[in-house]
Amino acid sequence: MELIETLRGDASAVMDFRAIPETGAAKKMLASGPIRLRYRGALPNLLDKLKRLNNEGFAVYYALNLSDGKGTKCANFRKVLALPLDLDTAPLPKKWFRGLEPHLIIETSPGKHQCIFVIEPTNDFAATKHMVQRLARAYGGDPSVCDVPRVLRMPGFKHQKGNPFVSRIISSRQFEAPYTMVELDKALPRLPRNESAPSDEPPEGFDTIGLEDVELMLKDADPAQVVPGNTEWEEVAMALHTLSNNDHDVKEFFLDWCQEDPSYAGQEHRDTNEFRWDSFTADKPGGRGAGTLRRRLLDNGISAENLKVIFGRATPEDDFDVDPALKWDFESVEDCRKNARVYKTNSGVQYQLASEVEPEPINWLWPNRIARGKLNFLAGPPDQGKSQITCDLIARVTTGSAWPDESGKPAPGSVIVLAAEDDAGDTIVPRLKAAGAEVSKVMIVQMMVKPLKARPERMFNLANDLPGLAELIRTCNDVALVVIDPINSYMGAGGRNGTDTFKASEVRSVLSPLGNLAERHDVAVLFLSHLTKNSGGNAPLARMLDSQAFTAIARCGWFVAPEMQDRKETARKFFVKGKSNIGAPVPGLTYEIEETTVTTAAGLVLKVPRIKWTGETDMSAGQVFRQMDNGGEQEKGSALEAAITFVEDELASGPKPSDKLKDRAEERGHSWRTVRRAAFEGIGVRSERSGFGKGSAYVWSLPGPDIDFG
Repeated sequence: MELIETLRGDASAVMDFRAIPETGAAKKMLASGPIRLRYRGALPNLLDKLKRLNNEGFAVYYALNLSDGKGTKCANFRKVLALPLDLDTAPLPKKWFRGLEPHLIIETSPGKHQCIFVIEPTNDFAATKHMVQRLARAYGGDPSVCDVPRVLRMPGFKHQKGNPFVSRIISSRQFEAPYTMVELDKALPRLPRNESAPSDEPPEGFDTIGLEDVELMLKDADPAQVVPGNTEWEEVAMALHTLSNNDHDVKEFFLDWCQEDPSYAGQEHRDTNEFRWDSFTADKPGGRGAGTLRRRLLDNGISAENLKVIFGRATPEDDFDVDPALKWDFESVEDCRKNARVYKTNSGVQYQLASEVEPEPINWLWPNRIARGKLNFLAGPPDQGKSQITCDLIARVTTGSAWPDESGKPAPGSVIVLAAEDDAGDTIVPRLKAAGAEVSKVMIVQMMVKPLKARPERMFNLANDLPGLAELIRTCNDVALVVIDPINSYMGAGGRNGTDTFKASEVRSVLSPLGNLAERHDVAVLFLSHLTKNSGGNAPLARMLDSQAFTAIARCGWFVAPEMQDRKETARKFFVKGKSNIGAPVPGLTYEIEETTVTTAAGLVLKVPRIKWTGETDMSAGQVFRQMDNGGEQEKGSALEAAITFVEDELASGPKPSDKLKDRAEERGHSWRTVRRAAFEGIGVRSERSGFGKGSAYVWSLPGPDIDFG
């Protein structure tokens, strides 16, 4: 508040604030969905929102000068209120010329400071820019920090480049009178003649640009510093393309300018650069428009160092005219966010008050079976129809057909499919048509394509490519379901940056952002998984392939398995609950795989499998897998088997204290001695002590590596 009182004379004055992604997590968050980045209002009213963004890895900035609130270009600013002196690379002076000390000194990170000189408000932008350059020259500051739309780090918020540091005011002359330009002119040394020459850029800055503007911008720039193909080249080219409205003369001049670097001369390099330039056209396949430019500038923090030198005006906060198809509705997104305040203790513990969190119902795709905004899994032995089940679900989603348990109909929507083991032409599409899907609403992700790379195509990777998946979801607008078949094929396994799918921490590092994407876009993510070999006798959740973090992080899960008789599979199969700690109890379902035909456009008749739902079952996942393991033979020891089923069902949703289980067992009529035998001899339950002293308890959990005790 002290800063605002010093600048505006009133702590409740309306100010402009910006949030800029600073950490990798924040950049991923921005890439996975729209986030409001600009705020205008009184700080007391915006403080909670800005603190929340800061805690999520966004830097918080404020506009130093007075704007009309309609944009962030120079033309939108009405008055200059203060002059900044950036001392990132120079120490604080021991003495100030003629005793004209800054009104505020802010330590933005250890040993780095910003000094603010409050002045009598003026609209002479050229004079104030020149004076800031004189301040920088006099005290060893950064002369480029002189533009009127400049935003600066807000004190009281974390600077998170490197080690986090809370920027703070270390000196204040809050009640001192503002300086006049005459006082500063008399106090500060003059600039050398070559530094004081007036700029050719108009004071209000360039808006749209033409060939003359581009020639002016690039006349002193070295093309060797903007190597074709690197990040700087792409950002410069995208900005020129957008600001010139893809002017042909600007394009030709820029391509010629790039060739001034001998290393990139020649027609082949020019053709490559022209291909990249043309790819920025939004209406071309794979093209990128102004919305992409804005996001890329924000993601890469380009403005201050790279574009400013060349353009003298562009910053990540500039507003560009965005294609309506790409425009984000920041207000509606903000309204959808959970607005409960986040508090923090002095030791860094963040928490919310339950009284301030608004209860929300679960949004179900398939009621009590598959949740939107969550991760869901489907697992089972091979050749039991897992992929055919997903085709059946896709058909119901894309056509709005009733669910097989008659629990309602989904609103028709699109589906994204990542399928690593099946071919689209001979397997996926025929099965979708056999199931009755509206195939025009199904997008089958194939590869990630980077045209100018040595290896232009590679497998989609959940560890690195979620921004691309989020962009596809936004583009389609009505995606209800994302199917990943199987999940471990998309974890980025192998190579230097691969994910070890047997390590819970590494699996969570990939699946947690995927869960955030599902929540942000309100889509159901259903991933398929195989079972481990030789897993007979284990509890269902312990049979999942790789780390059990896959099951721990999912909110709902379902298993499939065959019915066995005389050690042979029958036609009947089971679809039973593996995990659901958010829905009401529902019975399992039974199904068969039947054969049907699909006729191709060429008149060929294909025989294709599809799912036929046949009814319900009261059997649990544990019972289904045990009958599969013993070949359907009559089970012995009914009391013990009943106790085994009881323990598996109770622990399916996670670990539980043994004393609570004992109470539940007595309610269900199970002997505690039999329950303990079932747990430790029949299942191999883990028992671990939790807590200390009188408040401690033994907690039971299902066996297997990396069990989630959270």
